[in-house]
Amino acid sequence: MSAGILRALVQLFAIIAGGNRSTGREIVAVFLRQQLNKEMVNLYLAMFDEYAEKHHSSAKQGKEHTEKRTSLNSVKVLRICDRINEELAQKEKLFVLLRLLEFVHAFSGQHQQESEFVDIVAEACNIEPSDIQNLQTFIRATEDNLPAHPDFLIAAGTEETIPGVSLIHCEGLRSKLICLRIENENLFFIRLLGKDELLLNGQSIAVNRAYVLSPGSSIRGPRTSTLFYSDILHKFIRTFGDIKIVFRAENISYLWPHNKKQAIHQLNIIEESGSIIGIMGGSGAGKSTLLNILNGNCAPTYGKVTINGYEIHEERAKFEGVLGYVSIDDMQVEELTDFQNLFIN
Repeated sequence: MSAGILRALVQLFAIIAGGNRSTGREIVAVFLRQQLNKEMVNLYLAMFDEYAEKHHSSAKQGKEHTEKRTSLNSVKVLRICDRINEELAQKEKLFVLLRLLEFVHAFSGQHQQESEFVDIVAEACNIEPSDIQNLQTFIRATEDNLPAHPDFLIAAGTEETIPGVSLIHCEGLRSKLICLRIENENLFFIRLLGKDELLLNGQSIAVNRAYVLSPGSSIRGPRTSTLFYSDILHKFIRTFGDIKIVFRAENISYLWPHNKKQAIHQLNIIEESGSIIGIMGGSGAGKSTLLNILNGNCAPTYGKVTINGYEIHEERAKFEGVLGYVSIDDMQVEELTDFQNLFIN
């Protein structure tokens, strides 16, 4: 997490904590320990104490002027939001809002004023109302209150069905894992709603704590099957996508034209939308030849390659703009601009 995000969060935490300084400090300390080493935790806690002291002292000076004090704090929040807008990308702003919602939710007796400050941050950071609503639902969700919404996905260990709730099976998972997709930013958040021992990229997942699920991530447990980022992305695409694409290579083989030696032995592949596939092998194993067959540049000696049942080598006109291929070869033409070179490729 960047220093800019942490600094903004600590200042906002201090304002929202208000008179609940000790409780707020404990929550902030737990949050910081999950992000930083001991030295940096102490540094940011001191920063929190400094901001909280300023806020708390001004609160004690004018208890009878609640409205004036609230307006003053709103101005402070807006100033912090100006810095957030200057320093952070939209994805990071969503992360700031998520942490604020977690912080406010952690207070058992939260007041309307704290929620209003969160609304000010959301509006000032130009966060879509639908995203705000989804983040609030995400933070408040429990195992007994799961959201029935297309932007949510629930991982469960049983093959149960819950009306309106989209589920993905994770063998051995005893509790629930909730995933929220912010579609406009292609951003995923996860929370564990239970006491399973799970690891996100090797790091322990705390209960009811929100985490970013980045591309390539994996969720593992001693008793559970591994849940990959691609599994979750694939489930969203299959469940909510308009068109499912099936890419299939059936019994393809390839013989070199000049000596009839076999370059590709009989091979079958079938994949659907949303998958990322790696093809690995030593030098000369046939990776480039296989890719040229799969992308339509080279026809197999035997077998066929189809997309949704259409053969890519026999019906090339149907695949204009469908297949893309970027080779490792340097094909830059010095006389052309970068845009023109990319356009040619």
